[in-house]
Amino acid sequence: MHMITEAVNLGIHAILVLAANPGRRLATPVIAEVLRVSPSHLAKVMQKLARARLVYSMRGTTGGFLLAMEPGEISMARVVDAVDPQARFDSCMLRLPRCKTGTCPVSDLHEEVHKLIRDRFERLFISDFDENLDRLRLPENR
Repeated sequence: MHMITEAVNLGIHAILVLAANPGRRLATPVIAEVLRVSPSHLAKVMQKLARARLVYSMRGTTGGFLLAMEPGEISMARVVDAVDPQARFDSCMLRLPRCKTGTCPVSDLHEEVHKLIRDRFERLFISDFDENLDRLRLPENR
């Protein structure tokens, strides 16, 4: 049961890498290496984060990305909305063929579950992951 897209997952993790390395401009290939993901896919996600003003994007040899605000101001819901504004937490959890027509037998359940997730994402901020950021910190010489 996937609740968020791969792009949203990348966006969340990229924001966490930037939060773990405050004040450091990190290029897409560097973030991609830390996350072990495709730089080209990540580049598209980073541009969406920049358009949403969650990160600053600087071009050139000394360019890269920086957080545009404090981690305590960036909710998970903001990242979801920036990366995949069409993402909705209302698809059928059972993925039955008949559910595509809107006749899911458990629609009340999955609507409630998805609402709970969205509400939690509204109250969950990047700063809530501070304890887990050590593994995303880069050596100073990078």
